Amino acid sequence: MCGIAGFSGNFEPELLPKMIEAVAHRGPDDQGHFFQPQMNCGIAQARLSIIDLSDRAHQPMSNDEQSLHIVFNGEIYNFPELRKQLIDAGYNFRSDSDTEVLLHLYAEKGIEMLADINGVFAFAIIDRKNEQVFLARDHLGVKPLYIGNTAAGIIFCSEIKGLLACHELQRDIDTAAVNQHLAFIWCPGPRTMLKSVKKLGPGEACLIKNGKITRQWQ
Repeated sequence: MCGIAGFSGNFEPELLPKMIEAVAHRGPDDQGHFFQPQMNCGIAQARLSIIDLSDRAHQPMSNDEQSLHIVFNGEIYNFPELRKQLIDAGYNFRSDSDTEVLLHLYAEKGIEMLADINGVFAFAIIDRKNEQVFLARDHLGVKPLYIGNTAAGIIFCSEIKGLLACHELQRDIDTAAVNQHLAFIWCPGPRTMLKSVKKLGPGEACLIKNGKITRQWQ
């Protein structure tokens, strides 16, 4: 279990460590964050080291060209097969992590990469070439990802408490979600206890640009 967070919009870079510190219990081994000023976006991660325990697997992770940056929570079960395919395609690896496999897979296939992944995951990729942030969640929805919509832009995190580090986030309660919690002890997506926060659904992905979601699909 790791924690990821990030934003796209008119936010200060100091928000990133605040968000990820709120979910530090998800990843006690390491923390990191990356801010891209030209795109007004950033990502952060609290890491629980599982596959590659070395510093080479530190996140956020970037490709050699510094055009792609990723944070990832989960496990990719078929990453050895994908890694071999990417090596055959000419990609070089600096780590033994499944995170780097996702990074190069996106470089190779873009958003079509999702069809190749077998695993549980939630990740965010900053794509500087296309000036967008790509979010995706695994097909069964094992790994959580919450998206907050604010006047300043979009924020996202593995837990709602990370979003609450953002002062721009409205705290209005969704009474329908409260009723569902009381009746069923859980709240079906996309609702959450806050009107301004939605769950990214199982098997859903979205593209964010300039603080707005430009496309969302399952």
